[in-house]
Formats: sequence, structure tokens, C-alpha cells
Amino acid sequence: MSNEWCDECNKKHFEDNFGKWTSKNDKLDEFLQDIQRNANNPDKVMEWIPYDRLLILKYIAEGGFGTVHFAIWLNGPVDYWNVNYKKWKRNVCRPVAIKILKDSTSSLTKLLEEVSCY
Repeated sequence: MSNEWCDECNKKHFEDNFGKWTSKNDKLDEFLQDIQRNANNPDKVMEWIPYDRLLILKYIAEGGFGTVHFAIWLNGPVDYWNVNYKKWKRNVCRPVAIKILKDSTSSLTKLLEEVSCY
């Protein structure tokens, strides 16, 4: 199996999965879904990561609207769609930095503004 990225194929796989996850915030869900629809390689994908899929290892710092921690993402990010197994091939146990928001309403708006710049 090659690690080729197929824009249209992956867009469909992401869209088929939209009903299977939620951040419980419509604005954030729409933001992530839009990014998933438009991803043209695995480095452009953003996903909602349920808290139980993170192993938080270390506090790093206090930020403007939250705290930053070093963690391990147990499932890891999407690499490509594995047609043989009909599921995402993922880079498991990936180290990540996460931001835990202080106030979910105003902090989320600030976070989305910050992230959308990239």
C-alpha cells in the first residue's frame, strides 16, 4: 500500500465520519470539518481529539487564554485511507502540544482566530 493522498477520496471518508464525532460546539465542529474537506495532504488535517485519547505528560506553560501541555496522542494523526482495512492509517502515539482553554466560550473564539492564520 502506498502513502498516496487522494483529495477527493479522503474528503469523502472525512465527510462520512462527521456524524461520528463532535466537540459539542457547532462552531468548532464546522471549523474542523471545513479544514478536513479542504486538506490536500495529511499535514493539513485537523481533528477533534477526545480527551481520553491523550496521555498528558507535562505542563509546559501558561498562555494567553489557556495552559499548554506536552502529551501523547494515542491514536495519532491521519496518514492516509487504507483501502484494504477500510480505515485510516494513523501515526500512533504521536507527541503533541495541547492547549487547555480557561474559558471555553471566549477562549475558543480567540483560539480559532489564532489557528485560522495558519
